[in-house]
Amino acid sequence: LSAIMLFDRSSLTWQETVATPCYQYAVHPSGTFLQPPSLAAAMYLVAVLTSRRRYGLAMRYAEACHVDTRFTAEERFMFGMLERTLDSNCPDNDPDAHAVRLRMSHCILHSPNKCPWPVHVELAKYLSKISHVSASCRLSTEEVF
Repeated sequence: LSAIMLFDRSSLTWQETVATPCYQYAVHPSGTFLQPPSLAAAMYLVAVLTSRRRYGLAMRYAEACHVDTRFTAEERFMFGMLERTLDSNCPDNDPDAHAVRLRMSHCILHSPNKCPWPVHVELAKYLSKISHVSASCRLSTEEVF
């Protein structure tokens, strides 16, 4: 997958939906991870890491994406960017990619937001490939059921 194709910040949709052309992340004092300044920034980071096949990191940052309220337009746009990893021309069917999308689906479970991909299909693919899912991307029993 090409991050350039997924994230065209010069597009009209991006400019109309996203308040700034980029996000500024603070580095934790330990120097070991970034601190997203907002939910939208965390979702963007998950989408970028997923597109770069850094699934383990994407899973960690997805933990910051739990929400129980309706998305803002910017958050909805960023969450929808993960759907682009399922582009019919080059879908990301890596077992760990299924795990990332399922974790993000779980993040919105208790909110009025809708998932842009069929969760049951992602779950079936995840379960059929579970022996190939890396340890850093394994979902908890709660996330699977």
